[in-house]
Amino acid sequence: MAAVCACADDATNREALKQAYPNASAEVIEKADKLLSTSVKTVMDKSATPPSGDKHDFLTLSPYHWPNTSTVDGKPYVMRDGVVNPEAETDKYDRVAYFHMSDTVEYCAVAWRLSGDAKYAEKAAGALRAWFVSPETRMSPNLNYAQFVPGVNKGSRTGIIRGMTILDLIDALRVLEDSGAWKPEDEAAWNAWLADFSKWLSESDLGKAESKALNNHGTWYDVMVATFAMEGGNIDLARQTVRDAAEKRIAKQIRPDGKQPLELARTKSWDYSVMNLDAMVRLAMLGRRLDCDLWNYVPDGGGGIRAALDYLLPFATGDREWEMKQIEAFDPSRLYPVVRRAAAAYPDGPYTEALAKFPADAEAVAMDHLMYFKPD
Repeated sequence: MAAVCACADDATNREALKQAYPNASAEVIEKADKLLSTSVKTVMDKSATPPSGDKHDFLTLSPYHWPNTSTVDGKPYVMRDGVVNPEAETDKYDRVAYFHMSDTVEYCAVAWRLSGDAKYAEKAAGALRAWFVSPETRMSPNLNYAQFVPGVNKGSRTGIIRGMTILDLIDALRVLEDSGAWKPEDEAAWNAWLADFSKWLSESDLGKAESKALNNHGTWYDVMVATFAMEGGNIDLARQTVRDAAEKRIAKQIRPDGKQPLELARTKSWDYSVMNLDAMVRLAMLGRRLDCDLWNYVPDGGGGIRAALDYLLPFATGDREWEMKQIEAFDPSRLYPVVRRAAAAYPDGPYTEALAKFPADAEAVAMDHLMYFKPD
């Protein structure tokens, strides 16, 4: 999203924010308090070494791949879609530390906005500094060895999906801008890292392969390219990426009835349908700043973002039961952030009223509305 936080964090605005979103505010503070006492591990702390021999390189195991019971050494690993291999979540790799860093940055940044307490901003800035700035611990600006499959490859193009976390870090940084915890030299180093990562994303063989993905991977790739281009001032690339997404992503992935066939074919069909629509909505939000209207784009024959949302909404509000394959618990709250954004894009629609039908704790999953809330 990479919007600019435009509101001052004085006591009045903080109180207005907490009153507007009491459940989410309380949960954020609670989680941030727990994160304050935890240590932030970096890429240097994993026990495994990437094929490059450099621990600065990010390394994760493909989470849905498991040892092959038909071979002596378990290789090549085999796919079990939607079922996470516990090995992927050990300290051998970077997955757990990466997500912990992301949680620390996001929750503590928002907790600073809610409270004005510098300890939260310092914790968030410290985590970012460790992962992207400090020469001793920073991650190299690539995902060459992300989601590797033992016996198959050293790194997979699907591992690029992990870059979507960086989008949330960009949002958190905008919140920290006025905190004093994130220094100008940090910002300069971060921008240099992001520029290098963007170059790798566009020019590497893995990046080029991911750009051709037909499902949510391709959509999120476009979100990353467009967002990073905006951050780096390359408005032409951002605009072209968003414009191309109309036919390249929306027209090809959403049927006239709003269904997303490639996501519905997954073992967690609800999760991936929402995830892909979330990416399209983010592209539409970027498009608003680039004179490109994806919100109201309807391909020949029908479909589009609104059709996809209208298909999913009755399941989230409890008016219909999800009968597609979903091997994990059905969580309607996943759609809440998408519906909240759609309520602003489609003021004539039922989306504002639909928000009231979500579970009481649903608002806590939408961190961006705490980051960019503007008091009346």
